[in-house]
Amino acid sequence: MNSFHPASLIRRAFDTALQEKSVFDIEVGDRYLETEGGVSIWVVKRISDVDMSEFPLISLAREDYPELTKTVSLSVLRKKEGFVKALQ
Repeated sequence: MNSFHPASLIRRAFDTALQEKSVFDIEVGDRYLETEGGVSIWVVKRISDVDMSEFPLISLAREDYPELTKTVSLSVLRKKEGFVKALQ
């Protein structure tokens, strides 16, 4: 579903190149330590670009229980809201 709202069209025209470059600081396989609610490591499994969202969505799987998954916005990982990058 594409958004044809004028502000959305303008944002896409000017921000697309910036968004594509900025995703490269987070890659599939990166590990993040959850800082809220316990100590667990989450691994980036997929990065999805969704038309309805300004930021791509990041699918995470828990390292020690891969069947447990979470989906968060790219901005959550960038702003370190509940997650910090773990050492590889």
